[in-house]
Amino acid sequence: MKGGSVTKMILETIFTLASRQAFLPEAPPITPLDVLSWYEITSRCTYEKPSKLAEIIQSAGESLSLGKRILYVSEDVHLSLLAVIDASECPPTFGALPTDVQAIFQHQQAIFPPSLRATPRPCAGDTLVVLTTGDGCELVQQWKGEASSVHVVSIGEGRVDMGERGLRICLPRRGTLPGLNNLTEMACKWILNAVSTGAHVLSGKILGNRMIDLKLSNHKLWDRAVGLVAEEARVGRDRACACLIRIVYQRDHDWTKLLQDPVAQHVSAAFAGKRVVPRAILLALREKTRPCTVAEVSEEIEAQPRLGLFFSELRQ
Repeated sequence: MKGGSVTKMILETIFTLASRQAFLPEAPPITPLDVLSWYEITSRCTYEKPSKLAEIIQSAGESLSLGKRILYVSEDVHLSLLAVIDASECPPTFGALPTDVQAIFQHQQAIFPPSLRATPRPCAGDTLVVLTTGDGCELVQQWKGEASSVHVVSIGEGRVDMGERGLRICLPRRGTLPGLNNLTEMACKWILNAVSTGAHVLSGKILGNRMIDLKLSNHKLWDRAVGLVAEEARVGRDRACACLIRIVYQRDHDWTKLLQDPVAQHVSAAFAGKRVVPRAILLALREKTRPCTVAEVSEEIEAQPRLGLFFSELRQ
């Protein structure tokens, strides 16, 4: 379970208890453990059919490996917002392109001004994930386009006959309070996290249990990148930092003076770069045996569709 899910559970438990006391004083009393037990049941229901979830993840991973997209669409405004959030987290988390994972937001006319409205259409090679509380048939017909793979994830109370068309997550209750759908939303969040994370693992963004192609957008991530290069290449942190700086500024010579510049400057220069950390790792590895140029390692990295597999084989 990721940190955002835990934070959501804790906050919703606090507000559920406070709201019941303030607005439902006649309701039977409940404890924090009662509320947390509902999340536990929701978790079991969410992962009850792992083989169906694995099919979606496999399809999504294949799309990313081919340079195609994962597209989410829903008729439910709350599930749509969760899809937008999941898609927006992929670039900083996985170093993904903004177009790799997208949400088709059907409710954008009520929320976004015309200048910000854009609706991607599924193309060959894309994976379309339909998020719904029903059977999703209308959404599939409306949005499947030329998508190579279409999957329906249906979440809610009661059973819906999905046949072989998708995954039905049957919950005993939709929310922790009457009128709330926060347990449905949590189940959707877990599914989206599994799909986007699993797809990036399969596309080679992960080495061991660590994301190696991260986007260097702040001081903390720069420091993490230095540690990754040092650990994966088995070099000191000073050497790792030097390799990162050479990659960021595309320098084979006259780069030592850049070591004195503030990290904020390096982050600004690195933000738009592609595969910065993997290239720095390879540079550090190659230079342990022979001099190597930035252009050489960049060319080698660009030829690798699955970085995790590439580095795993390089270790052997």
